[in-house]
Amino acid sequence: MKKTLSILIMMIAFVFNMNAESMNDIGRCRLINLQPVDYSSNIEKSEADLLSGIWILGSNPDSDVNQKFIFEKNGKLFIFNETTERGITVDEKKWGLMDFEGEVYLVFEGKSKGKDELFRMNQTCDGMELKHVKTGKLMAFEYKSLKQSAINKSELVGNWTTTQYPFEIAQRFDQPGTFEPVRGAFVSLDLNDNGSYTRSYGGEVKSFSEHGTWTLSRDGKYIVLASSNRKFGENNLQAIEIQKLNNNKLVVRSAISANNLTAYTTGTKLFHFAKKS
Repeated sequence: MKKTLSILIMMIAFVFNMNAESMNDIGRCRLINLQPVDYSSNIEKSEADLLSGIWILGSNPDSDVNQKFIFEKNGKLFIFNETTERGITVDEKKWGLMDFEGEVYLVFEGKSKGKDELFRMNQTCDGMELKHVKTGKLMAFEYKSLKQSAINKSELVGNWTTTQYPFEIAQRFDQPGTFEPVRGAFVSLDLNDNGSYTRSYGGEVKSFSEHGTWTLSRDGKYIVLASSNRKFGENNLQAIEIQKLNNNKLVVRSAISANNLTAYTTGTKLFHFAKKS
C-alpha cells in the first residue's frame, strides 16, 4: 500500500512538473498568435509582427556574416551584414505581404520582372521561419524586440572629426596601413539636417571625399550611408554602428576602404569623433 501511494505521489509530481514547464514555455513564447491584440486580418497581424522587431538570421556554418533584418513601414527592408574585416555593409530590398488560402507569404521584390522571391511565413516562439516557395530553403530567424531609440537624428547632425589616429600601422608588407603614421591623418563626417552627408579622409599628401545621403536606423544603432560615388550596379550602402553618443563625442564601429590604397584602408575598428559644429 505504501509503495503504491509513493508511486502515485511521484506520478502526480511528474505531471505537475510537466505542466509547470509547459506554462513556463508558453510564458517565454513570443508567438504572435498568443498576443491579445485583435487584428482585422492575418496580413495586418503579420505586418505588425515584422515591424515590431529586429530579426537575426540563424548562424550559417559556411559564413561568418551576422545578418540583421529591420523592416520599414514604407516597404523597405534593411539587411545589415556584419563582418569582422570589411565593416558593415547593407542590402536594401522592397517587401510586401500576401494572403493565399489563409497562409501569409512574404514577397521580396526582384530587380526585374519575374524575379520576385516568395516565402511562406511561420511565426515561432523564438522568431519566425521563412520557407522559399521555389527552392524549399528554410531560414530561421531569432526575434528581438525593437525598442524606441534613445538617439535622436538631430543629435547626429554636425561636423565630426576624429580625435585619434584613424588608420593602421602595418607590421608587415602584406598588411594594410603604413609603417609610419600618415602626416595630418584625419577622418571627418559631415551629417547635414537635409539628409545629405560628406565623409572625408586622408592626410597632407592625399585625401578622399565621399558624398551621398544618410539616415538613422529604426533601432538607433546604425547610421546608414548611401554613397553617390559608387559605380552603377554596385551596392552603395554602408552602415556605421554607433557605440556611444555623449554630448559632443561619438564613438562608432566602421571600416574605411580607399580604392585599394592600403595606406588609407582599415579593418573594422572603433573611430572616436568630436563635434566641431
